[in-house]
Amino acid sequence: MNTSHHRSIVPLLASAIVLAGLASCKDDKSSAAANKGGKGAGRGPVSLEAVVAAPTSLEIVARVPGNLWGARKVELKTETGGRVAQIAFREGAFVKEGQLLLRLADEDLVASVAKARARARMAESTFDRKRQTQAADAISRQDLDGAETELASARADLALAQALLRRSRVVAPFSGTVGIRSVEVGQTVATGQTVAQLSQQDPWRITFSVPEDQAGLAKVGQPLTFRVAGSRDSFPAKVVALDPVLDEATRTRRLVAESRAKSPSLFPGQMVDIALELAREEGIAIPSEALSFDAKGPFAWVYRDGKSVQARLVTGLRTVDRVQARSGLAKGDTVLIVGAANLRPNGEVKIARIRSAK
Repeated sequence: MNTSHHRSIVPLLASAIVLAGLASCKDDKSSAAANKGGKGAGRGPVSLEAVVAAPTSLEIVARVPGNLWGARKVELKTETGGRVAQIAFREGAFVKEGQLLLRLADEDLVASVAKARARARMAESTFDRKRQTQAADAISRQDLDGAETELASARADLALAQALLRRSRVVAPFSGTVGIRSVEVGQTVATGQTVAQLSQQDPWRITFSVPEDQAGLAKVGQPLTFRVAGSRDSFPAKVVALDPVLDEATRTRRLVAESRAKSPSLFPGQMVDIALELAREEGIAIPSEALSFDAKGPFAWVYRDGKSVQARLVTGLRTVDRVQARSGLAKGDTVLIVGAANLRPNGEVKIARIRSAK
């Protein structure tokens, strides 16, 4: 290599080194600006929605289907066979407890009762006469005992005849509404044949189930409302019984409620829509997206002086979209809706929008 060529390369190398140094300085300044969050920074403050904490009422309401039944329902059946002589009820009518509903042909049974009653009266008269005679020592104690035995036997025969007569009749075991009959006058029926159904509709009985996560909140005495399909009318009821165990197949708990509602739109067997308020508390509630967790438990991010600050929470009631903060937040705190954002304590935050509290 000649000397002149060597001298021309040296200035070029020197120029390249100077340019590289200037670029490096520029990159260092840009990095510093980014770290300070200044103009031209690669990452500025996190922009989030927020909600202002305010006292509110948080309630958990179970909205589930149910079934409407009468308080009691039985199938009226004959206790013996025979020919239907009388049907003493009108289908769909209200009947009183003890009212005669059906009578089988009972002429022979009525005669048996009359005969047994006459014999019982005769035995009673004989016993009274002999008891008076025995008091005067005119008859023996053995004769008096025989008369007493005869009286007891006659009374037993009368009771049997009366029982057989009662079995030939069907009476209402309680007051209620009788359904459609399944027998006719003149028809010969067998023992245990169904005559009709009897339903007591005061009070109404409502059966339904609540899911496992709400089962522990259900209590006897809780009020509820129900309505039937196609009707805007809402009727009150009250929980009267709880199943002590969960259904393993459905993971639900069965409840029973009663209602004194009276309406022509209600009848046994209907499906109803139920709204049961399981819990209600006054306090501060925040959106579910504002709740975060770490190894220490639940917390929320609060906006203070442009920074994100952790607020440890003790949570309470929860709904689908809100959670109650029993402690950790105060009225007026600006709670950040974090969502998927990755915040750090004392990180820079901007409020993009204040969400209205619901």
